[in-house]
Amino acid sequence: MNEVSVTITAGEGCEEHNHGLEYRSKLEHTHDTSKDTVIELVPYEKSYKEQINELMKPYIKERNEYTLKRKAAAWDRYNSGQIKTKPRNRDYPLIGNDYYTQHLHDQMRNPKTNKMEQIKMFRSLIIGLGDKSDRENGKITKEQALRIFNEFLVRFKKDFPYFHILGATVHLDESGFYHMHLDFKPIYERAEDMEYIQKHGGGLRCGTGLDETLVRMGYKPEQSIINERDKVPILFNAMRNKMYKSMETIMNESNLYLMYGATSIKEPLKDASVNMPLSQWQDTKDKTFEMQHNMNIAKKFLKQDTVDEKNIVYAYERLENVSSQLVEMENSPKSRLNKNKIVVEYHVFDQLKTFIQELKSMIGALLKRIKLLSARIDSLTDENKTLNNKLDSTKNELVQYKNDNKLLKIRLDDVKEQNSVLQTKVNDHNHSMLTMSKKLNKSEARNIALTRFVKETTRNQIHLKNGQSITVYDAIMNKLSPEDKTRVRKTMDLEGNKNSRNRWKKADNLLSVFNML
Repeated sequence: MNEVSVTITAGEGCEEHNHGLEYRSKLEHTHDTSKDTVIELVPYEKSYKEQINELMKPYIKERNEYTLKRKAAAWDRYNSGQIKTKPRNRDYPLIGNDYYTQHLHDQMRNPKTNKMEQIKMFRSLIIGLGDKSDRENGKITKEQALRIFNEFLVRFKKDFPYFHILGATVHLDESGFYHMHLDFKPIYERAEDMEYIQKHGGGLRCGTGLDETLVRMGYKPEQSIINERDKVPILFNAMRNKMYKSMETIMNESNLYLMYGATSIKEPLKDASVNMPLSQWQDTKDKTFEMQHNMNIAKKFLKQDTVDEKNIVYAYERLENVSSQLVEMENSPKSRLNKNKIVVEYHVFDQLKTFIQELKSMIGALLKRIKLLSARIDSLTDENKTLNNKLDSTKNELVQYKNDNKLLKIRLDDVKEQNSVLQTKVNDHNHSMLTMSKKLNKSEARNIALTRFVKETTRNQIHLKNGQSITVYDAIMNKLSPEDKTRVRKTMDLEGNKNSRNRWKKADNLLSVFNML
């Protein structure tokens, strides 16, 4: 299991330190400072001054327009005689657009210390992943760190829409742990209109206080999930708790598991949170790390695709370990009294509360998963039984198909044999038909030629001018059968004395036809 600690601390914020390459190259703890080692996750194209002035410009414009409107109304009253004193410019001051410069040194009294403190122009966070050794041994890579930081920014914008990001920079030119400097300007809009605001002290129709901005986004004071409960709930804890949860979700997506806290390596002089000595933190950290480690084991188990009895037992043992630690801490010596003067254990109490909630959720998820798996097993059993029945039925059908196939093969062989006999008969028939057709064609040709001869010749058309015609006639007549001769004579008698000149010229052609027959 790859577990990596995460720290989220509030910084003072220094624009030059975060973005100035020349400035950073002169620092003792930096090396190889360049655009490749000072990575801007949010484009740093304008200074914080320019960005803040642009953010405040619409509110300044609105305020000035309202002031000019009030001044014009005063002049109308003066001109109409309603008032006797001319409106003075000093009574209607306009606000310049350089909000940054005008408010850079604003102060307010801290109610806790009763001292005047400078109001921060913007807020700064330092988001850390692992420690120096984690980076050096590859427990977390540069690519993983950048991916996590980028996804964190996406969620940060969604979770805190009134926080306007000015810069987000990862410093790889430092040899320590992977970290990102995140600078932002809180801005919320007031629900009141300008008339109300002017009557109650003036100013802009927006506010820039961190706590009020968190309230406007729906956050409420919370106990810290990483510190002992030595102070009252505050809004900053609600903000930081939300960011820790986001980081945990993001890291789990990359198969990394979050561990809370600061270590002596990263923060040798102070706690990653606030107002806790390192020695006290160390005691807290050890118990917190152990509980978080057990929770991570259970989470990893719940992400697995397959579950067996051994894994279930192992995960349950981890959860039991967390539960026993809670009881141990609850029964440990008390350190403080609550408002009802009841002794209460505050040591890592917030972690206890958080882990109890997660424990309930994880046990519920585990039981739900077991129930679903049990139902799935029953369903698969029924499906298996149905499939076995279908298999048996299919086997019987297969046997029947095989028997039917054998019978079909036998019938096919018989049909082939019958077809062979029929084919022989067809061939003999076709041969007989061909012979008969040839005979018929020859007889038909003789009949046609004979008919033509009869029509072309008669006895009266036989002339004795030369012996050729008689010779042709006799030659043809000699070739005829007795039946054909009789037929010719009868036809010639029927024709009588029909004259047709030059018909004997065709007799030679008729003779050649008969010679071919």
